[in-house]
Amino acid sequence: SFKRAAHLEYLPLPGGDGAAKFPWRMALVYLDRAYGNELFNLDLPYVRDLDKEQATILLQMARQGVNSPLTSSCGRFFDAISALLGVRRTIAYEGQAAVELDMCQSRGEKGGYSWEIKNEGGQRVMLTAGIVRGVVGDISKGMSKGVISGRFHNTLISMFTEACVTIRDGTGIKQVALSGGSFQNQ
Repeated sequence: SFKRAAHLEYLPLPGGDGAAKFPWRMALVYLDRAYGNELFNLDLPYVRDLDKEQATILLQMARQGVNSPLTSSCGRFFDAISALLGVRRTIAYEGQAAVELDMCQSRGEKGGYSWEIKNEGGQRVMLTAGIVRGVVGDISKGMSKGVISGRFHNTLISMFTEACVTIRDGTGIKQVALSGGSFQNQ
């Protein structure tokens, strides 16, 4: 048997599964979680390139749960960061944004971003706002996409490792299953 013990926080998936084809939508949702309405004041190429009317409608959908089921998909988090960095705003095939984000990372990068895991009803919920704020901060400082991608990957590795170690220490269970397509990434 198995028990789900940890996951990324739930966020709206505007347009349902169709959001996977448009990573820019998930970037908007993650920015909304991290900054709220202030996201439109961020001095980022991603924000400057947004169709403000379309983005406002999409955010209203997401906030009201209209055609926006909740997701804790790691793949959608990769999509969001890819779009924020200008790597891939839309995709032609499944996983393209994540693959290109992986390919552009500086492999020697050792840095990372702050993250938080909270205990909610016996499950560990991995919060994303600190990571998004770190990425936005580095974009604003003019850091390269490769460095930011490397830091993002390092952060997820650290966060997932910490969740696994905490679960192991609390249960004595030494085997975990990391499910979803993102965990097939290198």
